[in-house]
Amino acid sequence: MRIKHLLFAIFSFFYCLTGNAQPGALDQSFGSFGIVVTTESMSRFENILPLSNGQFLLTDHELAVRYYENGATESYTYSIFRRYNANGTPDLTYGSNGKRRFFLSDEIHQYFTSFAVLADGRIVATESVQTLGNSPAPLNRVWIFNADGTGGGILAELSVFGYFAVRLNDITVDKNNRIVVTGFVRGMTASDRNRTYIARLLSDGSFDETFFNGGFRVLVENSSYNYSGERVTTDAANNIILWEDGFYNEEDGYYISKFKENGSMETSFPYVKTNAVVRSLLTDGNSKIVYLNNSVIKRLNTDGSEDLSITPDFSPTKLLVQPDNKILAIGGNTVFKMGRFKTDGTVDPSFGTDGYVTTDLNLNGYPLGVLYRNRRLYVSGYIVNSFAYGTILAYDGSDVRMTCPSPENPYNVDAGKCYATVNGINAIMSSSTLYANVQHKIEYNNTVVQGEGGVAGKQFQLGTTKVTYSYTDITTQTCSFNITVSDKDAPVAKCKDATVELDASGNGTLTAAQVDNGSSDGCGIQSRVLSKTSFSCSDPASNTVTLTVTDIHGNSSTCTATVTVVDKIAPVAKCKNITVNLDASGNASIIPSQIDDGSTDACGIKSYSLDKTTFNCSNKGNNTVTLTVTDNNNNSSTCTANVTVVDNIPPTIISVVPNPQAIWPSDRKMKSVTVTTTSTDNCPGTTCKITAVAIKAGEFAGDNIGPDWEITGDNTVNLRAEIPRKGVKRVYTITVTCTDAAGNASTATTDVTVSHNIITPASGASVKIGTTVSLTGEFWDVPGKTHTAKWLIDDKTIAGTVTEPSGMNNGTVTGSNKFTAAGVYKLRMNVIDQNGVTSYSNTNENLDAILVVYDPNGGYTYGGGYFVSPAGALVKSPTAKGDATYGFTVNYKNATYPKGEAQFEFKVGDFEFNALNFEYLVISNSMSQFKGTGKIIGDQSGIGFTMTVVDGQLDGTGIDKIRMKIYNKNNGQVIYDNQPGASDAALPIQAVGANSVIVIGGGTKSSSAVITEQPIVRLENNLLIESLEVGAFPNPHQGTFSLRVQSPVAGKITIEYFTMTGARIYAGEQQVKAHEQVFVPNTGLKFNGTIFYKVSINGIIKTGKIVGIN
Repeated sequence: MRIKHLLFAIFSFFYCLTGNAQPGALDQSFGSFGIVVTTESMSRFENILPLSNGQFLLTDHELAVRYYENGATESYTYSIFRRYNANGTPDLTYGSNGKRRFFLSDEIHQYFTSFAVLADGRIVATESVQTLGNSPAPLNRVWIFNADGTGGGILAELSVFGYFAVRLNDITVDKNNRIVVTGFVRGMTASDRNRTYIARLLSDGSFDETFFNGGFRVLVENSSYNYSGERVTTDAANNIILWEDGFYNEEDGYYISKFKENGSMETSFPYVKTNAVVRSLLTDGNSKIVYLNNSVIKRLNTDGSEDLSITPDFSPTKLLVQPDNKILAIGGNTVFKMGRFKTDGTVDPSFGTDGYVTTDLNLNGYPLGVLYRNRRLYVSGYIVNSFAYGTILAYDGSDVRMTCPSPENPYNVDAGKCYATVNGINAIMSSSTLYANVQHKIEYNNTVVQGEGGVAGKQFQLGTTKVTYSYTDITTQTCSFNITVSDKDAPVAKCKDATVELDASGNGTLTAAQVDNGSSDGCGIQSRVLSKTSFSCSDPASNTVTLTVTDIHGNSSTCTATVTVVDKIAPVAKCKNITVNLDASGNASIIPSQIDDGSTDACGIKSYSLDKTTFNCSNKGNNTVTLTVTDNNNNSSTCTANVTVVDNIPPTIISVVPNPQAIWPSDRKMKSVTVTTTSTDNCPGTTCKITAVAIKAGEFAGDNIGPDWEITGDNTVNLRAEIPRKGVKRVYTITVTCTDAAGNASTATTDVTVSHNIITPASGASVKIGTTVSLTGEFWDVPGKTHTAKWLIDDKTIAGTVTEPSGMNNGTVTGSNKFTAAGVYKLRMNVIDQNGVTSYSNTNENLDAILVVYDPNGGYTYGGGYFVSPAGALVKSPTAKGDATYGFTVNYKNATYPKGEAQFEFKVGDFEFNALNFEYLVISNSMSQFKGTGKIIGDQSGIGFTMTVVDGQLDGTGIDKIRMKIYNKNNGQVIYDNQPGASDAALPIQAVGANSVIVIGGGTKSSSAVITEQPIVRLENNLLIESLEVGAFPNPHQGTFSLRVQSPVAGKITIEYFTMTGARIYAGEQQVKAHEQVFVPNTGLKFNGTIFYKVSINGIIKTGKIVGIN
């Protein structure tokens, strides 16, 4: 790194230093911020010596190499001297560019090892000489230099007779300006041991003859060991203190010994073994010995006993004893470090931070020398940045430390004032202040006042004032503290008596101004507060109140006053409206407290009275009463209130009787019931009516006919006569509400039962002709009645056997009949009570009680086409109406169950149904009815149906008629019925559309619109073969249809189409697999009306009819 960059790094660091200067701070008047670094590399400032004119002499060294003609080289080191001015700048007039060298010749190069200063400022030194060419050189010379460092030479060359040479290690000057040196002498032979050498010279270089034996002394105790004096110093009595390497007390080591001024051994001072290298050997003003034993500071008393031992927090390398006997230690490795210790061995808190100073130059620093001069400390050494650069640091070494006092905040204001005069707050100095003045700065509310000396005795305003002291010696010290002034003096409170009149509400108020009689405070009053400001009739006539006066700083004082309370206001009468209820006898009474709404009086109320206290039914509604209020002073006032007389007792219902109590038949039709109610009330005007109806029992899933009841008058209701299933009755609960003239209401209930039902046979049941059928029914009536019964079968009457009801259990009617003719029969059960009143049932679980009697050897029926489906036929879409197509073919031919096929589609309602199974087929003259189960396309299967048709050719009208009823077999819920509500035994009334046919039996017939031909292929043939299944869909169709074929065997099927006259219009074949369903589309045939198909395979034939409505 170039030197300018090095200095920039160092000075940039110290430019940032802040803080309060004090002993141990860098003296920024020296060099740059207290630092001087030479610009020459390879330099080390080993010693710093004072010169007489205030300048410094610094010892440095240079390393050089000599080159010989034969090519050999030799390195050597020699001392150089540098002179610096008092401000830290180099004295360039000294020597060559501020430095010079002292030497005897080009062959001998002086390297000076120890220095001392005479009283006149001249400097003496010992040397370690290097001689080129390996020639022996004397090490026994003492050099002397002028007080200004400009000149120097040899002061003395020392020798001892009988010894080969003198080697000097250390030098000092005693209090009488005599030079003391130590080292060792060497014997004449190689086997001779070294001996410690001490000599004392006068300032002219001659021996001091008063010292021992002519000015020097050679020490030896054991000739087998080497001895050498390494460090020497003197005390205030000119005793010589020696640290040597020797052998004493039968042990080899390092020892401190003491010699008297005459050179004799001080026998009272024992040899003190140090056990380590002594880096510094000094004495203080009390002649105590101070030395650095490795890194521990030791101090010995004058008798050699240990006085104290100090272990600094760093490793010192050199010591200095200040004139005040404080010990300064320097050292450090990479940083410059100092510590100062008081005479008792503790750290000096006035120095640096807790007695220590650390100076980090951002580079490795090594201190070597130290000087105390004019209360400044100078430390010499070097810093390293690739090379060594000599360095000087100047510190404030004074003993004066200024600190601020600790004020006893807060201070109270002076009596009667708003400020405080504060004493005892001058700066605290560690010693005399003769060297500089103490300055002060006072800061308060952005105002600054400066002056000399302390601020004790000055006046400080309320609040906080900052005081800053500064003291300048080597450096400037500052400290600050705050003075806080508060007002703790209470104000003077003065009171006067007052009178308060209560207002109309019985309250009075008092203000502090009414009581205050000139209260005062030195700094001003902030508030006046009364202990009581509100008064009422509860307060006595005479009251004591306290006035609290608080000043602007929170101090307060009190005084008392007498407050007289006066009441002159009459009571205030307050009324409230009330409601009273008439009792069961129609009477009611009140008292004044019920009307009073908190009447008040300043002095209390004595009495209350009302002008009316009793009421009856004639008073129902609003009544005005007057309340009179009288206070304790006989003042009175009145108010009025409204008393509302209310009748809230409901009527008592004695009985509720329905007529009839049982309704019939259970045909899901509405039946009228009249209810008679008897009641009483405490007042006239009660009316009773039916308010609710509910099903108490007999509710069932699928009950889709509603409503189940309809209230038609106050005492009449229509109820739907239906039951859930056989053996279970429906019970309606009718609620009657009786309301009196006041609106009070009571309710009561009565039950109406629906139970009449034909149990067997089931509605729509089918039996063969000649079967005897058991007839069973059930009914209920009021207990206590007796009954007879009979059965009606169409127009035929047979007797019935009765079992009477028991409690709520149904009674039964039984009978039987043999049916000898096929047909659909209506059944009815009549029950007659002992009064001749007849009730009946013609339903089975809400359905018409019909019985189908069929002849299994009877004929057949078929048909196809369409009819107009009326609105309301399809339950899920009650508004849907339009054409519905149908197709069917059914017959018995000696089978247990009829066989056939039926299809139904109502496109407008998006509804299609296919029949799958047939339960019976009945043909009676022109009417045919068949029943079974099938599937709603796209929905569930297991759906029941009943289709009834009339052949118009047979009944003479010429109009075919049809009825289709489709329902849920599980619950009887109707899904589709184009004749809704009609009995299943009723004849159809819906005419079929044009080109539609219905055929019953086997003869020819005419349709309702056109005459069709008799088919050549008889339909019965189709019904003989069960194993070949054929169906046409859609049928009727509008131009496009398909045959669905499933054959019991594999092979070719033959498909043929015929007109009504028997003419074949198409024939074709198609390969099929056994039991595999195939679909054969039409061949593009276009026709209106009816054609027949014939499908055959291996002699098996299937025929059917297809209706076209293009």
